[in-house]
Amino acid sequence: MPLIPIRKTILTPYQRKCYARMYCLRLAEKKRFTYKSAYLYEQIRKMHELQEEYLVVVNYDVKSFVDLVHLKIRLQRVAEELCKIQKEMYRDRASQKRACKTAEDLAFFEASEEDYRERLEQIKLQKKNNHKKLKTVERCLERDGSTLDAELEYRIPVGNMDDLTEVARDEVLGNPHRQTEDLVVSQVISEDITDEIAADVEDRDAADMKLHANKADYMKMSVAEKVCCYPFDAKGTESAFEMVRSYFEKIDMDTGFHSVYEEAKLLSDYYEKQKVEEFIGERAERVIETMKLLGIDAGRMAEYSIDVLSEVFSFGDMEYFAGIKLFNRVIDGLEINMEQQKRYEVFDRIYTESMQEKKAERDKSRR
Repeated sequence: MPLIPIRKTILTPYQRKCYARMYCLRLAEKKRFTYKSAYLYEQIRKMHELQEEYLVVVNYDVKSFVDLVHLKIRLQRVAEELCKIQKEMYRDRASQKRACKTAEDLAFFEASEEDYRERLEQIKLQKKNNHKKLKTVERCLERDGSTLDAELEYRIPVGNMDDLTEVARDEVLGNPHRQTEDLVVSQVISEDITDEIAADVEDRDAADMKLHANKADYMKMSVAEKVCCYPFDAKGTESAFEMVRSYFEKIDMDTGFHSVYEEAKLLSDYYEKQKVEEFIGERAERVIETMKLLGIDAGRMAEYSIDVLSEVFSFGDMEYFAGIKLFNRVIDGLEINMEQQKRYEVFDRIYTESMQEKKAERDKSRR
C-alpha cells in the first residue's frame, strides 16, 4: 500500500507528527543495513498500525494529546452504550420467547427472527468498528510516551520530509506477520455470539470435548467438572456459545438461545475466575521468592520502606481489588499475623506508591 502524499494537505502539528512516524519507518526500511536490522525490522512491522493511527487522527481532527484523550473517552462511552444495547436485545428476546403461550404467539415470535438478527448484526458491526478505533487510539497514547519511538526518530531524523514525491511512488512491502481482521476480532470481542456455525466446525468442537454422551450424566456434573471437559484453553471463552450449542445438539438437549447462552455464560465466568486465581497464585509465589532473595523479614514487613515494598510487589497495571487479593495471598503464604485493617493500610500505601511511580515514569518518558 503506497503512503498517502501530504504535499498539498494542511495538517496540524500533531497530525504531522503521526504522519512523520510512517515516514520515519520508510526511511528505516531504506537504511535497514545501516543500523541494527533486527530493531529496525520490528519497527517496519508496525507500519500498518501507524497508518491506522494516522487516519484516525486525521478523520477525527485530533490536534493535540488532550484531543486524543477525549477521543478515547468518547469511544469508550460508545462501546459501553453498544454493549448495553446488545445485552438489552438478548434479554428482551429471551423475555419474548418465554411470553409465548400459544401457537400464534410462537409463530409471531419466529416471524420476527430475521429482523432481530439483522438489528443484532448491525450492533455487532458497530462494536467491531468502534473497538478497532479505540485500540488504535490507545496505541497512539502509548506511542506518545514510548522511548523506543523517540530513539528511532533520533537515529533516523525526519526533517521536513522533502522527498515526499519519491515516497508517493514507493510501495511498502506486505507484512506477512499482520493479523487478519477476523482473527483480531475473534480474540478481543468475547461477548459477541456467532449464530452461524459450519458443520465441520461443530464436528471438530465435539471431538475436542471430553463430555458424557448422554444428557443425564451431563446434568450431574459440577460446573468445575464441565469447565475441565470443554477445551477453553485451546479455543478461549469467545467460543463458549458455539461449543455448548454443538454439544447440546449431540446429546439432544434444548438448543434454544436462552438455554445455551445461560450455560455458556456460567462456564465462561467460572473459567475466567479460575484463570484469575491461577494468575494471582503465580504472582504471589514470585513475590514470596523475591522477598526471600532480598532477605526481607516477613514478620517485620510493615516496617520496611514503601518504595522497597512497591518494587517487590510490582503491581504495575493491576487493578486495585486484584492487588488486594495478591497482597492477602502473599501475607497468608508467609503466615504473617496481621489484622485485616492493618493489611488494608499497608497495601493501600504500597499500591498508591506503585501507581505514583508508574505515573512519574510515563510523565518522564513524554518529556
